[in-house]
Amino acid sequence: MTNKAMKNKKNFMNIVYSMLAIAVLAVLVITVQGENLQGYLRLNTTKQLATGDLKPAARNLSAEPLSIEPKPVDAITKGELAKLIVATKNADVSNFKNCAPDVMGKWYEKYACYLVSEGIMVIASDGKFHGEMTLTRAEGAKVFTIAFFKEASRYAGKAKIFSDVNITDWHYVFVMTLAQSNVLDVKAVLTPQITPGMPTAKPQFRPIDLLTRKSAILWAQKITSNVLNKNILSN
Repeated sequence: MTNKAMKNKKNFMNIVYSMLAIAVLAVLVITVQGENLQGYLRLNTTKQLATGDLKPAARNLSAEPLSIEPKPVDAITKGELAKLIVATKNADVSNFKNCAPDVMGKWYEKYACYLVSEGIMVIASDGKFHGEMTLTRAEGAKVFTIAFFKEASRYAGKAKIFSDVNITDWHYVFVMTLAQSNVLDVKAVLTPQITPGMPTAKPQFRPIDLLTRKSAILWAQKITSNVLNKNILSN
């Protein structure tokens, strides 16, 4: 082999070795970068989870309600309250029905019609019961008072124990009647112990808030323990 041929062969082998070295280096770099990238993604995801920065998955808006207005949480309906009142009174309602066209065939028909017959709830001016409607806390107080207190047993004083319930309010007697018998879910003391020089803070009843199932059930439980056992149940 001539010197020129040997020199060409040596150059060729150097090129091959260089290419192999570059290829091996590229593999190493890609592997390391891949591991680093995965580590970064893991760390970044953890950070996002901790801070709540992760974007939610795409939403199918076509499958969601058009309105995004917040709905009342746990608000009780007239139909549900009717059943709760009946259950608390332990009344037989098997024969009550057809008191309004919109209750016929509804699960709450017998409860609603019993309360209507007793004057505890009423049919609206349009002739319907509207069992799916919600009630305010003031309206709920009226229903509970009429259902469980004889008129002679209702509050007759003029105290102002709630900062948002005044003696001139239509619901004053109903709210105060429940407060007097310790039925409400708000701590109310009719005769607070006054400390000289210290202002007496009055709690809020929140009369225009919607009555929730939780509050209504608590009122019913307190009716059972604080009212029914004292024999002041209305007719």
